[in-house]
Amino acid sequence: MVAAQIFNDHKNNPIPFIYGGVTTGSLWKFIKLVENSVSIESEEHFIGNLDALLGILSHIINSTRPQSLAET
Repeated sequence: MVAAQIFNDHKNNPIPFIYGGVTTGSLWKFIKLVENSVSIESEEHFIGNLDALLGILSHIINSTRPQSLAET
């Protein structure tokens, strides 16, 4: 996530936050990096609850795509 932040800074592509995730394959946790601050979600998500996982991933995609794409 830090590497993605550095890469975007070098490309003059300001991104206000970067999301990440960790998984064991059956458990998932999500992380958000804003500047030098990391937020780690306290809740664990289980693979058996695909609706919740897909909802979170959809939110991440929708909140991070460029505004020009969000309007189409």
